[in-house]
Amino acid sequence: MRPGSTLDPRGWTHQRRIVVADSPDGLTRLRLAPSDLVPARADLGDVRIVDAQEQQWPYLLQPDAARSWQALGLDAPKRERGTSTYEMRLPATPMAVDQLLLDGDAAFVDRAFRLRGHTAAAVDVPLADGRLTLRGERSEPLTIDFPAQRLTGLALEVDDGDESPLNWRAARARAVEPELFLVAPAGAYTLLIGNRDAAPPRYELERVRDAILSVSSGSASRGTLSTNPDYSVRARLSQGERVEDALPTVILWIVLILAVAFLAVVTLRLARR
Repeated sequence: MRPGSTLDPRGWTHQRRIVVADSPDGLTRLRLAPSDLVPARADLGDVRIVDAQEQQWPYLLQPDAARSWQALGLDAPKRERGTSTYEMRLPATPMAVDQLLLDGDAAFVDRAFRLRGHTAAAVDVPLADGRLTLRGERSEPLTIDFPAQRLTGLALEVDDGDESPLNWRAARARAVEPELFLVAPAGAYTLLIGNRDAAPPRYELERVRDAILSVSSGSASRGTLSTNPDYSVRARLSQGERVEDALPTVILWIVLILAVAFLAVVTLRLARR
């Protein structure tokens, strides 16, 4: 167990205090809650764990290590031409989900459906389609599986025909929760999240992943997720992790602006003549 390189935590928008308990092998399992994933990038390449001296401590990432059920906000259906559309709100957005569970009051159901997901880019993506089928003496929850997606909401379209809309008592989504396996001694640390310019970390642990994950792990207590009071855009940009990638774009915009200014001057002169 040894720390990695130092970094400037001012480049991260959010932070969470964690206290690592002593464990026999120095391995700690830390699950990222849905609220942690809201400011994080989709690839989780901006997650860091640092100590009081701003030194990084290495970890292994398991992107889909756990699942949890999250209650959804459910609006009354909007009915149009025999089709009911149910809008469902996630408790934190964006959130990675891979299953929808619907609890209704009907014992017999056999209707076509289409499920769409709302993304942070304001683009709807198709998730699943088929038939909702339930044939029993009593009502049971219906489930719809789909590939995991980071979404801000769900929209379920049900073809009712001439039947009345289905009544859902509750709706839940299965959230995909990643886990971090931190290799560090007992003590206080800070979990940093939210830096779109940070390059994904590279730790030697990745080369011995199987060996690390085979040992027993301890636990950590977590504080509340909060905004980083020292966050600075200038500090984020000065880290230079992606400056080389951004340089061609900056040069292109400078050239375009100069070209527009030159054409404007030429146009004005010709107009005067």
